[in-house]
Amino acid sequence: MSHLFISYSHEDRTIVDRLRQDLSNAGLSIWIDKIGLKPGTSDWEEALREAIGAASAVLYIASPNAWRSVYVRDELALARDAKKPIYPLWIAGERWMECVPLGYGSTQNLDLREDQYASGLARLIGALTGSEPSLGTLSTESEPLPEPPAVPRNPYKGLRAFREEDQDDFFGRDLLIADLLDAIGNGRKSPRLRALLGASGSGKSSIMMAGLLPRLRTNHPDWSYLDPIVPGAQPLEHLTIVLARQLKRAQADIRKDLDDRSRRGLHRLASEIADKPVVLYIDQFEELFTQTTDEAERRQIIDLLTCAATEPDGVLNLLLTMRADFYDRPAQYTEFGTLIEAQHTLMTPMRLADLFDVVLKPATLPDVQISFDDGLVNELVSEVREEASALPLLQFTLDQLFQRREGQRLTLDAYRAIGELRGALAKHAEATYEALPSDEHRRLARTLFLRLIEPGQTEQETTRRRARLRELQFVDSERSALMQVVVRQFVDARLLTTDLADVDETVEVSHEALIREWERLGSWLHEAREDVFVMKRIAADAEDWAGKGKPAGLLYGDRRLTEAQAWASRNHANPVETEFLSTSQQQQSVREKREAASRRNLRYALISLFGVIMLASIGLALIFAQNNATLQAEAATLQAVAATSEYRNAYAQAQVNFAATRQFGISPFDITQTPAAAFIATATAYADADVAWEPVTETFDAVEMVLVPAGCFYMGSNESRDEQPIQELCFDEPFWIDKYEVTNEAYGSVGCSDYSSEPDQPRNCVSWFDARDHCETRSARLPTEAEWEYAARGPGSPAYPWGNVYDAGRVIDVDDPTYGSIGTAPVGIRALGASWVGAMDMSGNVLEWVSSLYKDYPYGYDHESNSATSSPRVLRGGSFFNISFVLRSAYRFGFNPVDVIFNIGFRCARSS
Repeated sequence: MSHLFISYSHEDRTIVDRLRQDLSNAGLSIWIDKIGLKPGTSDWEEALREAIGAASAVLYIASPNAWRSVYVRDELALARDAKKPIYPLWIAGERWMECVPLGYGSTQNLDLREDQYASGLARLIGALTGSEPSLGTLSTESEPLPEPPAVPRNPYKGLRAFREEDQDDFFGRDLLIADLLDAIGNGRKSPRLRALLGASGSGKSSIMMAGLLPRLRTNHPDWSYLDPIVPGAQPLEHLTIVLARQLKRAQADIRKDLDDRSRRGLHRLASEIADKPVVLYIDQFEELFTQTTDEAERRQIIDLLTCAATEPDGVLNLLLTMRADFYDRPAQYTEFGTLIEAQHTLMTPMRLADLFDVVLKPATLPDVQISFDDGLVNELVSEVREEASALPLLQFTLDQLFQRREGQRLTLDAYRAIGELRGALAKHAEATYEALPSDEHRRLARTLFLRLIEPGQTEQETTRRRARLRELQFVDSERSALMQVVVRQFVDARLLTTDLADVDETVEVSHEALIREWERLGSWLHEAREDVFVMKRIAADAEDWAGKGKPAGLLYGDRRLTEAQAWASRNHANPVETEFLSTSQQQQSVREKREAASRRNLRYALISLFGVIMLASIGLALIFAQNNATLQAEAATLQAVAATSEYRNAYAQAQVNFAATRQFGISPFDITQTPAAAFIATATAYADADVAWEPVTETFDAVEMVLVPAGCFYMGSNESRDEQPIQELCFDEPFWIDKYEVTNEAYGSVGCSDYSSEPDQPRNCVSWFDARDHCETRSARLPTEAEWEYAARGPGSPAYPWGNVYDAGRVIDVDDPTYGSIGTAPVGIRALGASWVGAMDMSGNVLEWVSSLYKDYPYGYDHESNSATSSPRVLRGGSFFNISFVLRSAYRFGFNPVDVIFNIGFRCARSS
């Protein structure tokens, strides 16, 4: 027996119970949601389908509560799909328009509100039993449609997002758009930011472009609207272009304002546009973290956006869309992360009603008027139900069905032929690939797509990458022509999109759904994941080098060059990359020849110095002999030691060190006052360690460390009061210390501002506590002050890690022609500046935290290193921001351990 299905909001339960009882008393069979069925579950949905399918009609209990109920909207969608009459019964609310879904405002209704209930009930029962005229049903057909077009327009967008001009084809997100409009309000409240977060494929860009922005323009025609942007690799450049276009000013002037360190440039420029709200929409905001490689530029634009959106008297209204799985990235920037946390809307999967609207409402448009085979719409909707990322697949499938339609009808046969919703995209992509003219074209297709993927830290973070078409050229012109054919074929298949922006045409994957669904592409990425990372870095570095006039300081050397050449042997490099790597190799060859010549000259100089030093040693012994017989005996012992083959070279080198260190006021002892026996013992021990030690390197937790042997050295100097007293310290046990300063890559994140943003640059802007904690995660620790200086100077106690004479070519300092005050260099780039144990950059690049507490003169080197106190800590080594005096190995000063500064980093140590 058929029944009546009642669709209502639970907030209206009291009046619904009354109506249900009255209808039952009249002998009518009623179906109402059953006890034990939880709305939103699969059991609930299946029960609804069965109940609505068996119903003779649906009674829609209209009220403001029902209009907002997602469950009521789903029930009405199922009823429409089942072609059931829907009778609207108005039980509450002052305005009918606020009680029915959007688009049904002209529908007739039966008024059951308060005093109208009795008469309305009588008419309802009469109509349902056939004794009264039939009731009006819920329908949008307020006026007849025109004649169907001879050739219907395709309202479905495939893989591309809806744009503003597509607003008439966009359906299904009315409630979310209404919520966003409420959040934006009058555009004056602060902060003026709204971020829309959702899964890849959830329709974020379409909601903004075809839903929210057109509604804003309608509601606020007096506001100003900037052209939407995507961050890409140069977000400041894109922002500059749209602002210059709006203000009709030179781009150079705009960029100067945006680069201003006050962070207020965007706020001021927006105020120049108008004194009313100005709307800026940034699409695919995750690109700021996946494609923008310059940390300084990333931080600058984040600071600009934060300031402009929070200025109390500001006018800029900022709209963002971002993949939800990148939600943690803004959190790395405290103020901006806090803003996103408070000002975001999270998208959830579309409801049944929304999905039916997406499929059916465009089909009813006057210039479309197409229909579907029975069951096709329900099958499409069921496939994407409760799956946030499937909307591109739905639009792609609808587009394919439209192209294969029979007259005005989309068919189940075509749906099966294209592989249904789950297989349609993959089948289309594979067919496009197989249709390429030759195997060489197919090999180039792999090269093409690997350049269009941003692999992310995990496979879940994989995104598409926008590439300039010139990046897809090769030195071989024939191969370049083949690549153009490949690109065009995939563009024609709507799997790639091109865009002409300024003078550079770009190409990108139409949607990330292709990366997920096309198995061949997934296997390419899995096989070449590491190569994609290397390619991305080479492409960015080569473009940067070419764009800055090809300076030698940006070329690769040592490790990076070897890695890049290995990549080039397996892949296709474009002309800019080829020239970049070739020039890097040429510079590396010149450097190696120069260093070999320097080593030869050093050997010749040491041989010449040996004779001079031996004469000086004999003269020194004669001075001792003049004092007394004891000194003469000691001098004889000294000569004997110096004459032995075991110590001859070592002793000579020690004498060079001692003589030179006196020039710097850091002689470890005064020869005129120290007994010759003590001099002999110390000198030979130092010299033996100096000459005999060969650096030992070992890897711990993927970090290279060098061994520092047990031994003695003289710590401190006479150069400043803070470095006194000079005293001998000994280490009974060896220990390990990092070969390089801890890098951004090793730390797991990038430091601050312009100074250190590459993976192999030292991690800067790190507090003492953060440095300590990082070392502990590696089962290591911060070195003590004495350990650090011993690893830097060694037994000979020279002024600098390499010796006593300052050599700017061995260190990154303020006068460095390539880096200097600009920022830090990749660790280990000045190989000749290594200390005696092989530790790099112990002078320059960044200052380094050590564990020891700072104490002024006179201080002891064994003072406490309590890890809990907030007293000042010692910094060592100097930085790129300092001069030669500060770069001495004995230089020290204290700093607040909670502060983070652009030129402070660290390295770790561990016991042997």
